[in-house]
Amino acid sequence: MCKKILLLVALAWSLFACSRNEPTETTEDDFLNCKYSAPEPIFTASTAGIISHQFELQTQVGIERVEWENGLQLTIQQQGCNEIVQFFEFRVNGKFNELPEAHWVQQTGQYFYYIGSTDEQYLPLYEWGELMIQNASIISLGKDFEVYPDFFIQVAKKTFEDHVLLVTRLATTAQGIE
Repeated sequence: MCKKILLLVALAWSLFACSRNEPTETTEDDFLNCKYSAPEPIFTASTAGIISHQFELQTQVGIERVEWENGLQLTIQQQGCNEIVQFFEFRVNGKFNELPEAHWVQQTGQYFYYIGSTDEQYLPLYEWGELMIQNASIISLGKDFEVYPDFFIQVAKKTFEDHVLLVTRLATTAQGIE
């Protein structure tokens, strides 16, 4: 299990489209004094099943919006200057009665399975889904779950009248989802 977690952490860092670079002339101004360069999109418009893709670089935040042909909608927010934090926000349309926390963690894991299966390069996302599903009974919504020393995952649910947002935070620091 420990080897698998180490592999997940290593693979996840490879997905964090922020690379460790020394500042250069081509580095975005907001990242000149940062350990990590500007965020880049994870997906592309040509990724299998994607019907809509947008990426916008804002002040020290990259925001990527993706919609798949099955209706799955995902917003990814990549933050970080001297640490990397990623938020994956899945929109689930509909009205929902009270369901147990484990249901929402498993559902989030299923979404990671799906987006991770679209191409071999996204396998780390598939692995994150597997980790969430296997630990759904012990991952509490809105609380950090340490998967490896100094590497945390957090799943939260935000309920609205006509939809739910399932937000997953991957980071090197424990901190809540706002």
